Amino acid sequence: MKKRNKKKNHSLIQNIIFSFIALFGLTVAAVFLILNRNLEKDIEKKEAELTGVIDEYKAQFPYSQSDYDEAVTGNRNLGIGEGKENLRMQIKGSLDNGETIISVLRNLFPEYIISYKNKYNFYPIDYNQKMDKYKRSNFLIERENSGNAGGEDDNQDGADADDKNKGDVTEIKYVDDSGVVVSAKGIDVSSHQGKIDWEKVKADGVDFAFLRLGGRGTTEGAIYLDQTFIYNVENATKNGIKVGVYFYTQATSAEEAIEEAEFVIENIEPYDITYPVAYDIENTNDRTKKLNKENYTECTRAFVDTIAKAGYRPMIYGNLNSMVEIIDQSQFEDIDKWFAQYNDDYYYPYEIAIWQYSSKGRVDGISGLVDLNIGLKHYDG
Repeated sequence: MKKRNKKKNHSLIQNIIFSFIALFGLTVAAVFLILNRNLEKDIEKKEAELTGVIDEYKAQFPYSQSDYDEAVTGNRNLGIGEGKENLRMQIKGSLDNGETIISVLRNLFPEYIISYKNKYNFYPIDYNQKMDKYKRSNFLIERENSGNAGGEDDNQDGADADDKNKGDVTEIKYVDDSGVVVSAKGIDVSSHQGKIDWEKVKADGVDFAFLRLGGRGTTEGAIYLDQTFIYNVENATKNGIKVGVYFYTQATSAEEAIEEAEFVIENIEPYDITYPVAYDIENTNDRTKKLNKENYTECTRAFVDTIAKAGYRPMIYGNLNSMVEIIDQSQFEDIDKWFAQYNDDYYYPYEIAIWQYSSKGRVDGISGLVDLNIGLKHYDG
């Protein structure tokens, strides 16, 4: 009997506990329902307030989304129109001031090399190559009748004549940041200069000279030795002038380019050639007019490699047209460049070693005009 009563008491206690738990759960649920309802009322109130603000804003500014889009488009077009007009006026002003078309284009597209060969050509600058490192403010320019002057633009093929309004350039020097001249004065000559008094040339401050060794004919293709080469190389070196040579190429194949290089090597072997052996690449003619850029590049590589194997330093000579239109200059980052551009400045983004800046130079010991060069890189043999 006692066991039965204990069992009943235990069940009663369990029922009471479960009842309390159920009641607690109902109470919590009721609290959440009340809180949720209050939250909904708050949200409804805020929505009503926001709707009132929006209605008030619309009343003050009665524009639809389409009105807004139309206004934005109109202002954008207006800005574009003004930009175009400003650009047109800028171009007009530049041309009115005497700048050439290609100079204007180069200012507008500084990320390209722009050249002209039957049309304007745009070559993206490869900033992974060795870039030009010379400060334009460190070039000192001496002129006939006008002292020092700054730079001008050039013509379409990158080899313009000196600006006659300023006077011909007589010499360009390069100084370091402390004002010390660190460049070398050079000339290049051929049979066109006739007989040269090399003692007077040396006395006039010339440090180096490039001598034309010879070339290949433009029609039959026969290789020839410059008539004055032997005289020039013997007397230039005798008077302490550092000498390099150049060969005017007309090769139409790698085999012919190697033949030209071997001809050069044979003829310079007896002499002290301390400056580079340059491969002169100029405008195409009847013999080479069918060659494409790949052909020219192959010929150039064959020549410079043959010269290098013989223990001499090869170099490529040419103007902007030579470097970007005739050969693929990106294939010759390992070869020094002798760059021709007759002006106060040169337009070429990559590193050069020598700049031929004038064809109207005057040097003691040479009757008539001579090409002038500034050596930015020194060669000590």
